[in-house]
Amino acid sequence: MVKTSEKFTLVNSGGVKLKGFSLTKNSAKLMVNVFCLFSVFNATTSCTDELVEDSTDDLGSAEAVSVDKEKFGNTIILGKKLNNPYSLKNMQAAYDSLCMASGVATRSVDMLQPTHLYVRFLPKDSVDINRLDKEKLDLFCYPLDYDVEQWGDYYHDPSIPEDQPTWQYTRVPVGYDFPDVQYEILDTCFIPEDEDEVETRMAGNTFSLGDLEDAAYEHSGNGDMLVKDELRAKHSPCGTFTVYNSYTGRYEGVAGIAVRMGKFVKWFHVYTDRDGYYFTKATFRTDPHYWIYFDNKKGFKIGSWSVFANARLCAMGKHSNKGYSHAFNKGSDMWAHCAVNNAAYYMYENFASYIPSDMRLWVIDKTDTGCAAMLNHGTAFKYKAGVVLAALLADAGLNTAAGSVPPAANPIATTGATTISAVISPAMAAIVAPLVPAIALLSPDIIVGSKDESYYGLFETTCHELSHSMHFKKVTKVFWNHYIDGIVECYLKGKGTYGEDSTTSQFSGIIGVGETWGYAMGNYMLNQKYHAGWYPASYWFKPNSTFTQLNNGTITPLQFLSCMDGNVKNLQSLNASLSSKYPKFPKNIY
Repeated sequence: MVKTSEKFTLVNSGGVKLKGFSLTKNSAKLMVNVFCLFSVFNATTSCTDELVEDSTDDLGSAEAVSVDKEKFGNTIILGKKLNNPYSLKNMQAAYDSLCMASGVATRSVDMLQPTHLYVRFLPKDSVDINRLDKEKLDLFCYPLDYDVEQWGDYYHDPSIPEDQPTWQYTRVPVGYDFPDVQYEILDTCFIPEDEDEVETRMAGNTFSLGDLEDAAYEHSGNGDMLVKDELRAKHSPCGTFTVYNSYTGRYEGVAGIAVRMGKFVKWFHVYTDRDGYYFTKATFRTDPHYWIYFDNKKGFKIGSWSVFANARLCAMGKHSNKGYSHAFNKGSDMWAHCAVNNAAYYMYENFASYIPSDMRLWVIDKTDTGCAAMLNHGTAFKYKAGVVLAALLADAGLNTAAGSVPPAANPIATTGATTISAVISPAMAAIVAPLVPAIALLSPDIIVGSKDESYYGLFETTCHELSHSMHFKKVTKVFWNHYIDGIVECYLKGKGTYGEDSTTSQFSGIIGVGETWGYAMGNYMLNQKYHAGWYPASYWFKPNSTFTQLNNGTITPLQFLSCMDGNVKNLQSLNASLSSKYPKFPKNIY
């Protein structure tokens, strides 16, 4: 469940310890970002018992865009306030001017009716955030009628204390039933619908909705945003987002991520396909802003340590209305997110119905370990969440400015501990405790450490941890809490993450069952996708034996999983269940 960096390749099977690190960021600012970005899109899922074949399309010819100077991970810096061209007042004035220019008098019947409200919400706690989450709104953490001097991942209103949620901006249709969350209506808007290929003409007039939109931009002082080409053409953006795989030497599509494009309160969003390609029928006469969100159409979200958001935002800035493509190279802040995304997408292609719904993954660049605590699914009380984080970040202790801090010798509290210091050292607790509310609020199910990781390493770890989630779906929360307790107990005893054998912890048997499956599946799925030739490292729970049976076709992943119910709590009972149900599976391999 906590995966160390002892993995994986043909040549590297040595024991590498979990790496500790110093937490130097201001915890209050980390808390701020919890409330920054909650963009929610409709999710679709698919699954099959057969492994999905890898695409043979060669994306290696994609031109890499330099990422060295990209401003990913920064605070959004606002410029001057802009006059919203989509406000009803500006749209009506533009309509009137077009009527006059065409020699048609404006009639009362021609008064435009509002279509949307530009609003902002101020959630006060996790309950409010969950209410907004259920509304399926596209939320922004910054006001949409401002110029942006520096794009980034998050913004916090300076009038709101840093330890409280910030304003969330969006549009809602007129007549919207507001949830029980504080809100403010900022403007009443008329947002023209996108037109078909044959432009519609407004009733009895010689101008189109597109003409009206252009006139509103001119009237509001934003005419310089319009693309001034000879044909006054509008375009439907399309493009491709790719990520570099250093092992294959190719760029691969970033599959299933959300791409949003627009200006002011008018925007559209689509998803990339399996090869990272997106296309929208929506058209733009302006060069829109582009954003990508790791809120995948398969139904999982990828956030991060530095931003503390359920789904990570990457603001790409303003680009052509014909479309925008980008290739993420290693060294980009988003490279690891793209690799984890593609691994998760591949797992969902094959096992979506066996993975719990609403999975939340985090990518953390300060560690190279993985963890599947399944916190979003209610496995651990919030203080244990701090212990899980501590166990993830350090093995023998946390490296701080004061030096290495050894873990406490306190006994593990398996139920109802009320302080983090009951199970970890006071020095560790002092650093981890401020982060626990954020962890409890966002409750990541899976953490993937990206420090010094390769593309294959990230892919394997992600498949490993999602395989744990498949196991979780078959057992109880009590079972998974014992799994967590066993790992923390091994950690406190100084016996590594999994212990030295099946007797280190009272729950070592559960650890053995989970980890022989996780390590085998991580390497198996990597090899199925890339023919990488990887296999698990050597552990007391013999993941190589499990991997061999999967790799040789003696048993399929779903057949193996079918024998991992809540009654299977050690390797012996697992082996007995497998060999009984599937006679080809050898007896006594564990």
